[in-house]
Amino acid sequence: MLLHEPICDVTGHENEWVDVSEMGGGSLMYQNSRCSALFKDGIESKAYYLNAIVWKGVEDYDTFTGSVYIDDKDFELIGSSQFVKFPFKPKTFYIDVVRVPISKEEAEKRNLHYTEDGFNECYYTILKDPKQLNRVFKYYDKK
Repeated sequence: MLLHEPICDVTGHENEWVDVSEMGGGSLMYQNSRCSALFKDGIESKAYYLNAIVWKGVEDYDTFTGSVYIDDKDFELIGSSQFVKFPFKPKTFYIDVVRVPISKEEAEKRNLHYTEDGFNECYYTILKDPKQLNRVFKYYDKK
């Protein structure tokens, strides 16, 4: 109850959705009234859960959502939000990632999604083991 998650499965029924377009810059957007991290971009669009994946770095404090690279060969990004299947029960997967140091100049030259920390160090993040995603996509559809 204190997690503010639904007690029973979310059905995706039309009466569960609230129009929150004003928060989305005017674009059509709906939020689920029973699961606040569940959204869809239109009446007929697929719903996605913001917290499907949390990335976990090597340090205990290093967990985050957003996008990381699957590997450093193709540089395909994957995000934390994924499409859901109804009936839906919120589930978050923690997937291991590693930081790869890179200069800001090189990252910008290669047009990479990178992070600059508070110490003027830059890095991009990749999955430690892409096979960990297999269990994610048994539960979610890839976005």
